[in-house]
Amino acid sequence: MTFRQHPLHPGEQLEIRDFSPYVQEPASPTSLAADKWQLRDYTLLDGTPGRMLAVNALTKDTRHFSSHGMPPVIEIPLNLDGLYSIYFGMPLLDWKPVLPGAPCGVDAALDGEPFINVGPEYGVRHGRILEETNREIFVFFKNARLTHRTLRIRVPFGTFNSLPLGHVRAALSCIRLVRLEDCTPLHARSQVPYPDAEEKKPLIIVCDGFSHYFSFANIGECMDLRLPACYADSDVKIMMTQIAGPTLWKSQITSYMGEGFTEEDLVGKRSGDIRAIRYIQWTVENQQEALRQQAKACHDVGMEFHFSIRANLFFHNDSSKIGDNVEKYMNGRWWQENPDARRDTGCTWKLDYAKEKTRQYFASLFQEAMDNFPIDGINFDFTRWPSVLDPEKDDETLLLTIAREIRALVDAQREKTGRRIQFSMTFVDGYHAGKSLDEQKINFEALMRERLLDFVMVEAWDMKKYCDLAHQYKTPLFAVQDGESIYYPGGFRQDPLWKLPDGRQQDDPEAGEELLAQPDIRSCLTPGELNTVLDRFYTAGADGAAFINRFMGDLTIRDSGCAARVRARAASGEIYGQVKGAYMFF
Repeated sequence: MTFRQHPLHPGEQLEIRDFSPYVQEPASPTSLAADKWQLRDYTLLDGTPGRMLAVNALTKDTRHFSSHGMPPVIEIPLNLDGLYSIYFGMPLLDWKPVLPGAPCGVDAALDGEPFINVGPEYGVRHGRILEETNREIFVFFKNARLTHRTLRIRVPFGTFNSLPLGHVRAALSCIRLVRLEDCTPLHARSQVPYPDAEEKKPLIIVCDGFSHYFSFANIGECMDLRLPACYADSDVKIMMTQIAGPTLWKSQITSYMGEGFTEEDLVGKRSGDIRAIRYIQWTVENQQEALRQQAKACHDVGMEFHFSIRANLFFHNDSSKIGDNVEKYMNGRWWQENPDARRDTGCTWKLDYAKEKTRQYFASLFQEAMDNFPIDGINFDFTRWPSVLDPEKDDETLLLTIAREIRALVDAQREKTGRRIQFSMTFVDGYHAGKSLDEQKINFEALMRERLLDFVMVEAWDMKKYCDLAHQYKTPLFAVQDGESIYYPGGFRQDPLWKLPDGRQQDDPEAGEELLAQPDIRSCLTPGELNTVLDRFYTAGADGAAFINRFMGDLTIRDSGCAARVRARAASGEIYGQVKGAYMFF
């Protein structure tokens, strides 16, 4: 079935609401099979009928990094003359279990282009999804000329990720094609014309130290490749991928995640952990390392790619919920072979950064990454707990020593290669750190005074004082939003509605949680709350913003660099690229 016809006039639209011509062997509406699409009949409030795509099931084996056994990719020939905006109708269905981390949308791509996730954006609080169910929500996909084009639809990779859930979930009720004027000045992924460049602030997407758990790909596809595709032609200018203990490549310094692991080592792990290990093993063995593939994908769309190390994120076997053999899995070979680099007191599984051996370890990892991958910057993340620097014995000069050593490394690399590599650091005042920067032995003003950083990233309740200090010493500051409550200085740990319904503090998934009938329903911000906190950042003087743990790609973030537009949306409640439609009846 194709839609070749006389051209629509600008402003006219065409809708596809019956998807039965594109599904060869649909599952029954009550099927729990994960390998077939369901066709569900619905009626809108005004009587309009439709037959939507849906699937809500468990994978047969959530431990394998593959879409084997998933519903097939659907191809829809469009072949319309002219320029169109493409919107997807996507209801939040009243499905069980409730999975706030799993989008109720689809992955979509036009032929010859990479898939990106398209789905309604919503928040969660106290076990409740903050959006209406069983109501069609139209979500902007992209603008494109559709002559001889085919639209491809698949189940979102990432719904069967390491939440550690193994659910397969997708829903698509309508494709709406809106005819545009041929001369409309829009980027492909921009719903509205962008303001002039000087009005926009650059944004950073940080794939944190565990992002490989959320790798959306088959074997042969690099993790997170759809994020550069999602943020092409947007206000997002930097993608930053991070490691914690092990690397994502074959290192001469330490092990990569899962290096040397046997099937016995995988016993007791979360299904997502096993998938991450197998994925990284494959990428290393086939020279498809994440840093290499992600850097290329970013450069292809005009974004920078930076590499980050999250300091101090080491574990001991008795304290982790991840499962057995945690030290080998999470900390890497160097940590195991160098116990003398750890702290002598307190959290003795953490490294002692006053020891030159420890600092040389991190310097060597940064050097190895710069030598082997086409990265544009390196970042040292000091936001983990307990404090990276030991408040009991370290003084404020240690931070300056660390920053000077890494700065010298970066400058030497530029002299050697002629390529500019930026150096940044990330800090958190309060929130999950539970301490001010002063209490963490971080003298922010002294660091700014030495002007060792190309930019700095800070998460803090009072952002203005850090913006003022950074600007005093000509250093750009990116304000960080790391999934925290925007209503309390202590973040979600202080917010009573951020707790789970039974009163427990939410935490990372535990091994075995995927077997529960209803896993924990973890909280997250609404798009409106993102606009509110961004408005605060820009009012305080931030030069841009950095978002951590936004794994699927967000429309809200794409168009969040214009302070005036963000403020207007915060006031009106408008959600960029998302419009509520009619109620649906099944």
